[in-house]
Amino acid sequence: MEKLSKDKKIICFGGGNNLTYVFDAVRDLRLEERVSYIADNDSRKWGKDRILNGRRVRMENPEKLRTEDWGTNILLVTIVSYQTAVLQLEDLLQGTGAVCLLSPFYRYWYDKIIDKITLKQPMRNVIVLQGEGDTCENAKALMQAFRKQKTYANYQIAWLYDGIDCWQGHDRHPSEKYFVRDLPLKKHTPRQIFDYCSYINRARFQIYENKMMPKVRGGQTACYMNHGVPLKSTKGIIVVYRDTDYVVAPSKFAGGIMCEQYNADKKQIIICGAPRTDCFFQEGNNRKLADFLQTGKFKKMILWAPTFRVHENYSRRDSGKKFCFGIPLLERADDRRKLLSVLQRENILLVIKPHIHEELSELRLREADHIRIVKQDVLDSLGCSVYDLMKLADALITDYSSIGFDYLLLERPIGYTIDDIEQYTAGFSVPDPLDYMPGVKMRDVDDLYGFIDSVAHGHDDYAEERKALRDKMYTYQDGNNSERLLRWLGLI
Repeated sequence: MEKLSKDKKIICFGGGNNLTYVFDAVRDLRLEERVSYIADNDSRKWGKDRILNGRRVRMENPEKLRTEDWGTNILLVTIVSYQTAVLQLEDLLQGTGAVCLLSPFYRYWYDKIIDKITLKQPMRNVIVLQGEGDTCENAKALMQAFRKQKTYANYQIAWLYDGIDCWQGHDRHPSEKYFVRDLPLKKHTPRQIFDYCSYINRARFQIYENKMMPKVRGGQTACYMNHGVPLKSTKGIIVVYRDTDYVVAPSKFAGGIMCEQYNADKKQIIICGAPRTDCFFQEGNNRKLADFLQTGKFKKMILWAPTFRVHENYSRRDSGKKFCFGIPLLERADDRRKLLSVLQRENILLVIKPHIHEELSELRLREADHIRIVKQDVLDSLGCSVYDLMKLADALITDYSSIGFDYLLLERPIGYTIDDIEQYTAGFSVPDPLDYMPGVKMRDVDDLYGFIDSVAHGHDDYAEERKALRDKMYTYQDGNNSERLLRWLGLI
């Protein structure tokens, strides 16, 4: 890509997450400086900027490609399911002499040789695991269960990670291997790429929970654990590969939503449930987390976990409404003071967990004695996940996030902020999202105060509604999802 684009401008096709992955992987080449714009089929993105390694790049209508001089430009296709894009480009660029490049698989001359050699070697009992960033909620829960099984000794485990720091101390296992994600695109030595290919190319299993993983050879088993049943629309953002063997769903009903949203086939769906929710059914809470938050000082704790409105990697804004503090309901400068007063009066701790992909510069709410903001790096440093945080909470405030479905398993009150539902541009996975919100629907800050008051005094008017939706969404409510999935995959 560096060689072919030298002395030329790069035009990218596809403004999804894979675009960010590619440019981040080759960050040291500074190729983003050559990108003139990004063509994308989603008209909602046109005129908006995407951030590529700190540089803002405008997204445009693909029709603009017809007018380009392909002697001075080169087209880079970074769409995961690129086959349909190629057909579209053949029509758009017919007779223009355009050169199209797909995301590169090799960086150095010896990579291709090592790749071919290891692909010809027999497969081994290797399980490759990849999580959401490095938090690996489902993957970690699955491996914690697998380590207790006798068959664990028969397998080698290979993790794909971005930063090893969050694995230090609390969850890094001495017998398991850790490889840099997208290593073939990063700087590496022959030894590093050989070790990487020896595991990835010879693995019997690929198990992942957010970023899709293509199979590298026949005979592999690929399992997509996903990132929760989507309430907000994910069409075109998450696309399940045709050769993925299993897509984990908590019920037949939820599987139908996932098939439509992820473009998955019904034959790929397995009814199991997410391993990360198993902790809800285990005794006790995470003591490190409880001590960090000093929960013993408060009457109750409420967790506020909104979905992102502005994505951290590019200018994707899913809501047309702007908030004074970067969080729903709080619209005036005085709202924070009143909120703090209500929390102090009832001795309630409000813990705000920003979405892992939220642009944190948007969050302008300051901490106080009854308001704590817990970001992902804090959870990583404590060796816990947002599911430990959910288990600790007496009630949840959320909106259009799938976390609302997961919290149903705890049988505790939920409040939903819907003050921007009319301005929410991302759309929803169901015709009427309010039917999937069994709790107080909050449209203004007074509704928020009322919800806090009801939690403080133990009032719960939505228990029956939550139970009805919980039984619809979850076939199993027993905390055995990890073991169930391991059996399904034939690992125990």
